[in-house]
Amino acid sequence: MGDLFVLSTRRVEGGKFVAEPGPARYLLVPETELPKPDHETGAAQWARKLRKAAVWGKDSRDPRRARGDVLVFVHGYNNDHEVVRARHRRLKADLARAGFRGEVASFDWPSANMALNYIEDRHDAKQTALQLVTAGIRLLSEHQEPDCAINIHLLGHSTGAYVIREAFDDADDARLPNPG
Repeated sequence: MGDLFVLSTRRVEGGKFVAEPGPARYLLVPETELPKPDHETGAAQWARKLRKAAVWGKDSRDPRRARGDVLVFVHGYNNDHEVVRARHRRLKADLARAGFRGEVASFDWPSANMALNYIEDRHDAKQTALQLVTAGIRLLSEHQEPDCAINIHLLGHSTGAYVIREAFDDADDARLPNPG
């Protein structure tokens, strides 16, 4: 068992995450624990560890280069930390059984665990979508090398797909390092 890679955009109040938007935090969460602010690590360290965990072989075009995959999972609405962790772990295990050898990272946006909170969750999703670009995609792009063979995949469940759509709507306006 290793740490779960989580990019959280939930606000911290009283030493705990709440279902309101806040600054991006890079978390390395032990698989048996729920995300806590204490799990925060620096962005560069998080990206290096994620990249290392994502590598599963050598690039067939150049065996001196690493080959790997990162799947970024974006959860839907009505998901608290218990649900997000359970889905992250299940997705990681199911993908491994299907032959995926890369690493899974979760983009955890601030949704509440209340079905009647859909409108507010959708607003929070839109508000934090840009952080998927500025704190996630930009960070991974900064760590990209020429002819990089580590692929980034996105998977959105329910409102998570809305987060991805809104993020990419804004991403084409952002100046990202290593575009393409």
